[in-house]
Amino acid sequence: MLIDKTLAEYTNLLSSDAPTPGGGSSLALVGLNATCLVMMAANVTITKLSKKGLDCPQLNESVGKLEQTKQAFHTLIDQDATAFS
Repeated sequence: MLIDKTLAEYTNLLSSDAPTPGGGSSLALVGLNATCLVMMAANVTITKLSKKGLDCPQLNESVGKLEQTKQAFHTLIDQDATAFS
């Protein structure tokens, strides 16, 4: 599974003449990275608010939805390679 490879292994495969990974899984990886960056920003904000005794339920709910999106991108990375094969 591509998702289980190290970053070095994945990028070495991507730059080779191997048929997979290709554009689809690479775009899913970009989506995964973007989702994780948004989650990081949200989690930092949640932590800062929490230290001030504040709570933001909408932000917590958004992080939950982002976690689902993150898992979907994990799946899509390998689904693209499977579909191509």
